[in-house]
Amino acid sequence: MSSVRVGQMGDQQQIGHSGGGMQLGAFAEKNEGPIQFPSAPGKMIIGFSEYELNTNQNELARWGMGVLQQGVIESIIKRYITKSSSIAVDYDIRPCSFHINEKEMDDPDAYACLLRLEPSEKNKNGCREEEAIHAKYVIGADGATSWTRKQLGFTMDGSRTQSVWGVADLEVVSDFPDYAEGGLFFIRRERRLTRFYVQLNHGKGEEELPRESVTEDAIIEKLRQMLRPYTLTVRYCEWWSAFTVAHYLSSGMTKAGRVFLVGDAVHTHTPLVGLGMNVSMQDSYNLGWKLAGVVKKEFDPRILATFETERRPIAEELIATDRFHLQVFDTEKGAEPAWMREKEAELLPFLMGLSTHYQDPLLTAPNFARAKAKEQQPESIVPGKRFPQITVSNHATAKTYSIQSLLKSDGSFHLVIFAGDISQPGELERLNAFGAALRQIQRVNLPVSVGGFNIVAVHCASRTAVELVMLEDLFFPLHETLGRDYDRVYCDMDPGYDFAGIDEHNRVVLVRPDQYVSWCGGLADVDGLRDHL
Repeated sequence: MSSVRVGQMGDQQQIGHSGGGMQLGAFAEKNEGPIQFPSAPGKMIIGFSEYELNTNQNELARWGMGVLQQGVIESIIKRYITKSSSIAVDYDIRPCSFHINEKEMDDPDAYACLLRLEPSEKNKNGCREEEAIHAKYVIGADGATSWTRKQLGFTMDGSRTQSVWGVADLEVVSDFPDYAEGGLFFIRRERRLTRFYVQLNHGKGEEELPRESVTEDAIIEKLRQMLRPYTLTVRYCEWWSAFTVAHYLSSGMTKAGRVFLVGDAVHTHTPLVGLGMNVSMQDSYNLGWKLAGVVKKEFDPRILATFETERRPIAEELIATDRFHLQVFDTEKGAEPAWMREKEAELLPFLMGLSTHYQDPLLTAPNFARAKAKEQQPESIVPGKRFPQITVSNHATAKTYSIQSLLKSDGSFHLVIFAGDISQPGELERLNAFGAALRQIQRVNLPVSVGGFNIVAVHCASRTAVELVMLEDLFFPLHETLGRDYDRVYCDMDPGYDFAGIDEHNRVVLVRPDQYVSWCGGLADVDGLRDHL
């Protein structure tokens, strides 16, 4: 595969549009430094990418909130594509026809999809030269008006309202203490910008407002009206747009196990709760690691069916959440009924991307019941949910890590072993017995192309009470050329075990490449792990 074809776009987005504001959308690493690219002649956009490590074990997420402009995120993705592969991103290309060869659909090695492309612009002879692409798989990430979705025959089911909103990134000067009134709210952005969302036809006599008639001046004037008697002076408008409130969900997300829809091609809604880009990236990542494993022959192609079973419920919840928040915006501030306030609190984990619970049995085992649960301990490790934030320290170096940073996004499954206090009689022997059994599982039950699990063992003994050479070789392996591997054994940073709900019977957790829990069991439950695999 030599190139990735991008639909009819002049160039990547540079200003405006979405801004990743939730924890799971924040994937730019702090040590990357500021990211710059030209947004206009003589101007540079600096991507605001400062995220602080959350060291409070009682918090759900590793990162705090942040806003990162869509253009900056696209720049990061494009840079990593260039850095990690020979794939090129082509713009100004549009599809003109698509066909799936039904006779080849069941052959995983067949290039069953035929996509014909043409340049957006004609050549000097006034013609467009078509190009035929034969592909094993096709992903339609082509937005709300998805051409791919239409070729598959899927419909967008939902409803459209008459409510029209304006959105703008403005640099303003105002004597208003804070911007908040009815259908108006804001997000502080980088470089002194403020993202404003304002309902343009909320009052009487304003029900009919064609979106096409909205102008930059109309949005700014509406803002001024809603803030009176306070003043609002606009020094600079970087970007603006308008949208009509509508909620639609595609009747399908996959076709023949060969074609997949992600993002706005599946679910369209308002940008008001800041979830569009976040959920779309999670759609793509859920599909991406599965598709990569199938292409590399590490996974059975049946795994691709879990993309829709796992992500469609999220799309449905996204639409319901957006509809609810529109109700909130239409309710006078301070006059919200109790049920609305309670519902808003209940939805917070979803808004943060932390409430997802996958339940397809192909990838998610039934919940592991602890033998002696303690009421004060949260059940944080649940199959189908995100692996929790826990801080650990390396046994050999004492360096502190968030355990998520040890679960690299390289397509590997991870096996996290909470070994307990291995300085106590019998506990080290139990861990070593599991290690020997695990070595056999990796040799017999995993495809050769997979190699093995990424193993992370976390114990709660004193570092000085246990020597690494006392552990089974699987946990402290010796490589012929690299020497000892000191990056498999870690110590619990109190109260990590308690926060994760780990009892004295310990726990073994199989974590998917996307850091969702696939299976939980005990050190003695070797057969359970083998059966799940």
